[in-house]
Amino acid sequence: MVRLQAPEYTSFYIDRNGGKYGTGKYCVILAKELGENEQYERMAKLPEVADVIGLNRMLLPQRIDDFRSIREAAAQLSAGVVFVYTVDTTFRDANSSKTLTAISLGISPSKKITALTTISALLMDTKTGYIYSAYETTEKEEVSSSSWNTRDNADKARQKTETRAFAKLIDDFIESWPRLLERYPAK
Repeated sequence: MVRLQAPEYTSFYIDRNGGKYGTGKYCVILAKELGENEQYERMAKLPEVADVIGLNRMLLPQRIDDFRSIREAAAQLSAGVVFVYTVDTTFRDANSSKTLTAISLGISPSKKITALTTISALLMDTKTGYIYSAYETTEKEEVSSSSWNTRDNADKARQKTETRAFAKLIDDFIESWPRLLERYPAK
């Protein structure tokens, strides 16, 4: 399992704590902030699944330009499939009362921040690159904020939407798993 992002990707959490690796067309996000470990455990309980393992920097090349390098890293773990996902979060910041902001010197919560997260994923054959299934889910969170704590509140909204969206994505994966086993029986 691996999270890929564009090389320029960053977040408030990553800026403070690190957890990004690689150059090229993609970078890998190694920081676990979406409840990944809990979701890995849920996936590992599925029939025909021996284990769910996140790829780490010791398996990955420094430059990541395509899925082949991800598949090669997964093959080193003898994984039959690799689950690749990406997270896209956008923010909308609306100031509901500019007058109140001016009067309260920005202390009053007059801003409404909307975080919209879409997580997309592919389940891919490690050897051939064949795509067995594709998944996508979206979540939204609105929070009120003052001018003084906008960045912290925006990051909290991001973390909430990303965690919920990831859990929903794994729900969709788990729901589809029996159909995948039926369609692609083990040889």
